[in-house]
This record gives sequence, structure tokens and C-alpha cells, in this order.
Amino acid sequence: MRVTRVIALIKPSFFEMIASQHSTTQQVLEETTFSDWVDRELVRHATSSKVICPDDLDHLLELRELLTGHARLTPASVVRHFFRLREALNENYYLLCYRLRNWVSVYYELEVSDPMQREASQIIPVDTRFQRFDLAINRARFDFFEQATAEIPVNDIRIAVARKAA
Repeated sequence: MRVTRVIALIKPSFFEMIASQHSTTQQVLEETTFSDWVDRELVRHATSSKVICPDDLDHLLELRELLTGHARLTPASVVRHFFRLREALNENYYLLCYRLRNWVSVYYELEVSDPMQREASQIIPVDTRFQRFDLAINRARFDFFEQATAEIPVNDIRIAVARKAA
């Protein structure tokens, strides 16, 4: 039952692209969106004879919804969900998580600032090497604190997640 719903979510053009034997690897990478990589994992599960872990399937579907933009989320929510889902999926889907780490670091950034304007704001990429969102935020806060020329209490430092300008 669940597998049928998974197949219905996946675009037919994705199957055609994968089935095409005339595509080069470069063409596939250029034409593929990150939601297509998730679709690939869902297809692999749907066609596999192995027992599918329901939690993994739920996480993949949640990730797909997140990437396709159907869920109206703020940039901070997207990055927070990414870290939570990556923690759940990283063991069985390392390559997918690697691609998603790159996607987050390309499209999202942290704006670190001092609300009292004692230091200039800094724009830095989201550090996806950390396993949890709070650790990435704390590292950005600590780096800003270390580089500040004025005395700024660590708790005064504000961090906002933003989508990078095109």
C-alpha cells in the first residue's frame, strides 16, 4: 500500500532519464534536482525485495516534501529539518546525505550579527559538518565572538538563517 503511494509521487520524466542509456553522467547531474535523488532512493525501495524500514520511508517522504517546496517553511525551518532528517538517514543513505549537505551549504547561509551594532554583521555558509543544528549555530556564534574587536557577550549575538541571493 505504502509503496504504491511512493510510486505515484515520482515524476515519470525521472524514470525516463534514468532509463536513457544515451545520457552521460554530466547530463544526468545537470538535469537532476535533489528531489530526484530522493525519488531514486524511493524507487530503489519500491522495487527491492528487502524489507523496508517504515521510519526510513517516512523520513525520505518528509525529505522529498521539504525539497520540492510543498511545505511552506522558513529558511531556518528548512535547515533545522535538514539536520534532523540527516541524523536519521545518514547511516543508510550516506551518499544522499552528502548531496544534501552540499545543497544546504550552496543555498543557505547564516547571518551572524550584534543587535547593538558593536560589530559588523557577517554572512557565513551553514556548516553542515556538524550532526546537529544547534552545534552549527553555536560554532557560528563562537567564531563571531572570537573575531570581534569589541566586547560582546556571547548571548547578545544573533543568528538568522537566510536563503542565498541568486
